[in-house]
Amino acid sequence: MSIDIVKLANSGLFIWFRPAAFPKKAGDILMTKKPGTLVKAGDFDASPEFHFRQPLNPKSDIFLRSLGDAGGLERTALMVGRILPGGESFVYHSHENDEEFLYILSGRARIEIDDQIMDIAAGDFVGFPTPSVAHHLTNPFDDELVYLMGGERGSLDVAHFPRLGKKAVRTSEGFFFVDDDAFQPFDVVAAFPDGIPKSMLPAEDPLTDGPGDDTDSLADRIAASVLESLGTGRDDDKLKTARNAVQTVLANHNI
Repeated sequence: MSIDIVKLANSGLFIWFRPAAFPKKAGDILMTKKPGTLVKAGDFDASPEFHFRQPLNPKSDIFLRSLGDAGGLERTALMVGRILPGGESFVYHSHENDEEFLYILSGRARIEIDDQIMDIAAGDFVGFPTPSVAHHLTNPFDDELVYLMGGERGSLDVAHFPRLGKKAVRTSEGFFFVDDDAFQPFDVVAAFPDGIPKSMLPAEDPLTDGPGDDTDSLADRIAASVLESLGTGRDDDKLKTARNAVQTVLANHNI
């Protein structure tokens, strides 16, 4: 039977396939925990608001407050946006890596998603898993629009602007606009006329390249890796106990 890698990863057992990256005993673990941050409504309302206009859209006109920064979030961008009547958010775009969402707090909006236009109002939520379809939010109505928007702060993302023939690339060095025509594919065959060196090929993965792919052999390999990581030795009784525990977890996750 084949192994469902997603279910295996969700089971929590996947970490044992990289024993060298983990401490041998609990005492080796050194973790500095970061405090939670409470942001009171009054404090956030009094926080500074910044005005933003997307350079690629002359109609872009939005006022933003960063709730994520106020709460000390480092991997999640979370902002409250305010768009006056007749204004627009950013520009019709999509993302390759960073998921996004928006939740309407007050007012109404018009949203375009993958060339489909619809009106949304307070209480409506829209999510954009990646790679996402293109989307854009506007306020053609008479009342101010206020909404919560959020997304990931990955180290690398590519945004597409399909109607403008451009991309935006975000790296650790900054945010760059690039014309679609400037993207050139890397010719691997031309780069390695004598064949790609084995050292540059993907390493063997114990999940897919181990001996056999049935549940029993997978349980054996996970159990052996668990014992090695814990430094407890690998006698038959310990291996049997670990294997039984692993098989129970695999069964509970239908792997």
